[in-house]
Amino acid sequence: MKLARNLLLPLLCAVAVLATTVGVLLVQGDTNNTSVPDAAPAPQAVSAYPTALAVADILERDGYLEGIWFPWLTHDNLGHGFTANETMVKYVSDSWSTVGIDQYSDKYLLEQIYNLKALGFNIMGYEGSIYAEGVVFDDTGDVVGIKQEYLDNARRFLDICREAEMPVLWTVCCHSTSAVSYYNLEVWYRMTQMYAVKEVADHYAERFVKPLCAMLAEYPDVVVMCAATSEVENEMHDPDMGNFTEQRETYGVTRESMLYFVNKVADTLAECLPNVDRTLCGSTDNMTMYSETDLTFLGHQEYNAHASADDISKFRSPLPMLATEFGLGDGKYPSEDEMVSAQLLFRDNFRAKGWSGWFMWCWQPNAGGSAYDLIAKDGAVTDFRLVAYEIHDYIEEYRADHRGESLALNTPTMFFNEGNGTVEWIKPTQSHTYKLERSINGGAWVTIATSGATVDSVGRKYVYKDTTLPASGTVQYRVTATSDSTAATSVSNVAEIVPPAVNLVQNHSFENGLTNWVKFGSNGTYQATAATAHTGSYSLELDYGSVEWEGVNQVSISVQPNTNYTLTYYYKHAADDTANNCYCFVREGGTIDGTIIGQAYMNGGNTTEWRQDTISLRTGDTTTLCIDFRVVAGTHTYIDDVELYEMQ
Repeated sequence: MKLARNLLLPLLCAVAVLATTVGVLLVQGDTNNTSVPDAAPAPQAVSAYPTALAVADILERDGYLEGIWFPWLTHDNLGHGFTANETMVKYVSDSWSTVGIDQYSDKYLLEQIYNLKALGFNIMGYEGSIYAEGVVFDDTGDVVGIKQEYLDNARRFLDICREAEMPVLWTVCCHSTSAVSYYNLEVWYRMTQMYAVKEVADHYAERFVKPLCAMLAEYPDVVVMCAATSEVENEMHDPDMGNFTEQRETYGVTRESMLYFVNKVADTLAECLPNVDRTLCGSTDNMTMYSETDLTFLGHQEYNAHASADDISKFRSPLPMLATEFGLGDGKYPSEDEMVSAQLLFRDNFRAKGWSGWFMWCWQPNAGGSAYDLIAKDGAVTDFRLVAYEIHDYIEEYRADHRGESLALNTPTMFFNEGNGTVEWIKPTQSHTYKLERSINGGAWVTIATSGATVDSVGRKYVYKDTTLPASGTVQYRVTATSDSTAATSVSNVAEIVPPAVNLVQNHSFENGLTNWVKFGSNGTYQATAATAHTGSYSLELDYGSVEWEGVNQVSISVQPNTNYTLTYYYKHAADDTANNCYCFVREGGTIDGTIIGQAYMNGGNTTEWRQDTISLRTGDTTTLCIDFRVVAGTHTYIDDVELYEMQ
């Protein structure tokens, strides 16, 4: 392996020396569709929008950067958020051809970002190219351009951040592959040469970073900080740095070559985005080795089970410190309460040591859960977890203290208003009364609920269902909490009124027998039954006979193409069920022979209690779907309340 590396590096150097193109390649898909401008486009700021608060202004206003990473596009979809990564497709898996942002509607993304801001986060980090998506490489690993699709989708994302008024830290280069451990050497060679070869680093800055900066410069009201790199220590395999592992060899990415790369990117950012603060991002203490870079902040993270923070004086950088991947949890705490206590103590210690902010990353108490999930799900109820509300209270109290204010009452912060009549807000911890008001089409505020009204209390959140909305128009809500003559008010966003969702499944609860449903096969019992029901009087009974894969289906369900849908249903097994082998399939084309685009296996462990399954799917080019429920040997299962909705 070392020999292969030694042969490859001189070849790359030769390629870099012979290259005469100094302009930027914009690549529309594959590397055959290219154009070569005379020079990199100059960044153009858009004057129609005000300049966003600079980092210094946020610190003056709030006292601390309360950042959070936005991981939905990156980790739910293997890191390829804005475009496919052809190198990973070719050398690892076809699954890398999926484009993450295509899985989400603008409204869904806006709601997620808006609610993170409601929790108190005043800046959001996004890993813009976590696995080098958007970067076009030739087959030797030289950088030859940037994909236009990447730029277009990045604009779409930043437009949503602009609408949510959420400042963004944009990481220009994240850990590109960690390829040796996670993937293979073929990927490593083709995606990390910019870390080892100066000429390739220069090409990366010229052909990827500059056109990216030209796009970022269109968002001076959004992008307030850029990271020159993230987790470069994962890509460097220099035993002198202390991060050499037995699983990898030293491939020539040294501290010197990586420092050249980091400074090259940082200098390019300074040239193209002179009014944007710059930082490093990383997940280990090795990031401190790069403190020689001329950056406003130095990224550093330390997971510490004792909730302590190292003394800042041991680091080389005299600049304000920013913990760019702060987290506690990751299996270190047996309960949510213990993790919350450690989180808050860790924050206190960080501030006492002179740090200026952090970007929260890990918030899972036990090792078995996702490190990125801030949402708790309990059946059909979705809510933030305890740690989110505790952090919200902590942020409010810190900001009040920073501003010299007395916080006698927490603000009853409102979550995103979808316009569908569901109103949600964080209730204060103090004893209080509240008043909920509504404005239709910008008109007068009218009280629609007060303390004692029918409001569901879900954890720290109040949920009120407004059932008196008109059929169309806009709606806005505000809630005022009062405690001991102290009042605090929160106002929602203005939203278009959303008509009630339409269930696309006919006879969804089998109250009309098998009307709209069709049996396929007759060796078992497939019928509507009054023996049990989740709601109403009937449910679907599927009792295996002697032939597998029989059941019932509903065909030709009309849907919109390239649209996200959610299918839900309730099921339970009969007492004589011996195998739990019941399946639900969603097929495109509207027939039982169509390609499966969603499925669930009802293996509820012989439970005789109703439980809900959810299938999320995207239609692609099809305009009709088929839903079928079918049995395999031994199963005796009941189905009820089958609902298919377009995701709002």
